[in-house]
Amino acid sequence: MAKDAAAGGQQWMARGVLIVGTTLFLGLFAAHFFAEFDPSDDILLLHRASRQSVLQIFTSSYLSDGHVFFYRPLPTLLVKALLTDGLLLAPYRLMQLGLGAIFAAMLLAYLRRSGVSSLGMGACLLLLVTSPFLRAAFTWLGDITTLTSLVAFAAALHVLHGEGRARLLTAIAVAAVALLCKELGVVVVTMFCWRYLQRRQLVSIAAMIALLAGYFALRYIALGSALPHDTTAWAYDSGLLFLTPAETRAMFGDFPAPYYVYNVLAQIVTVFFWQPVEGVIRWMPPRLIALTVLQTASSLLLFVAIARRRVSVSSLFVVILIVNAFVSYRYANVRHIPLSAVVWVVIVSQAISALWHARGSLARLPVRAVIVAVLIGWAGFAGLVLADTYHAVQIQRDVYRGIDPTRVARPDLSVDQSPTFRIIQSRHL
Repeated sequence: MAKDAAAGGQQWMARGVLIVGTTLFLGLFAAHFFAEFDPSDDILLLHRASRQSVLQIFTSSYLSDGHVFFYRPLPTLLVKALLTDGLLLAPYRLMQLGLGAIFAAMLLAYLRRSGVSSLGMGACLLLLVTSPFLRAAFTWLGDITTLTSLVAFAAALHVLHGEGRARLLTAIAVAAVALLCKELGVVVVTMFCWRYLQRRQLVSIAAMIALLAGYFALRYIALGSALPHDTTAWAYDSGLLFLTPAETRAMFGDFPAPYYVYNVLAQIVTVFFWQPVEGVIRWMPPRLIALTVLQTASSLLLFVAIARRRVSVSSLFVVILIVNAFVSYRYANVRHIPLSAVVWVVIVSQAISALWHARGSLARLPVRAVIVAVLIGWAGFAGLVLADTYHAVQIQRDVYRGIDPTRVARPDLSVDQSPTFRIIQSRHL
């Protein structure tokens, strides 16, 4: 009888965590639904989409001609398709909600297929809401490139479970979409190549290599270079130091290979511990301490699950962590490693589910206490995230009122987006 009551309590708790996670995940989009467009990259994106033809979108760089490294035509095309005369917010916010919901649903389906319980899936949603690596993708139109990449990545995880020629064609389609959304698509191609290498499917590997070659050829046509052709270090942060670009070049030369290695390593470590933050160990504001503690505690649960053989991390996930960090070699930034962050969310969710339902362990009660504390901590932090998001919505209108539209030109990018800015500003005057 007591066992039945305990089992029933565990089920209710698992369902409760899933309900709370779902509510907070949808709440993030709700809190941001009426937020005005960001007066920087959002305006650039809307301005460019409204003035380019479809052909021009596919034969030029992202946002402006000054962004010589970014080839991301599909998100721009999506923004163009939703343009209205008054640049209404609703179509874009609904698009973000729809893509976010699709991504979350595919990720939860993947976890369910992996045997993760409702508790683990609820934890997954909490981690998605609070992840500093993913938040901008859900709330910032200018980062729609990452949100579309996340959807393609989640689709790739499902495709990798299949077999046969039809699955190869689907994999090619998913990889092509990922490449045309953001440079993170290279990680998706690598995922498929790694799995095909394990299965010794040489034809499939050749197809992916051909796709990648076509992508780089398209980049060359659109940008004048298949690969980044400026070796100047963009990264300024190093451990406890903050370096200017000039100091970086003086210390490491025009091609600062040691600096790039540091960036890659820092981006791998920060996924698990939140430190270093974009290359630098930081403890202020105090909220960074809370985030570091929660991230580290969650990773420790993962390490315990691995040590007890409750969870095994596939070589595929290790490859994703490494390759995504390499994509960010030029400078460490939290927004550059969203796929690594999703991998971390997946394996931590698996670990929480496995440890919670483990049997025959004398240490089960202390582990469960830690899990409960971590989940409460993440739920509280999610509440802070939603409050911050709502507060940003309130002050955005004042920002537009206080900016002179004649001063929003971007000389560094040779773009004068003031006509687009005036349309948005007019609804707040």
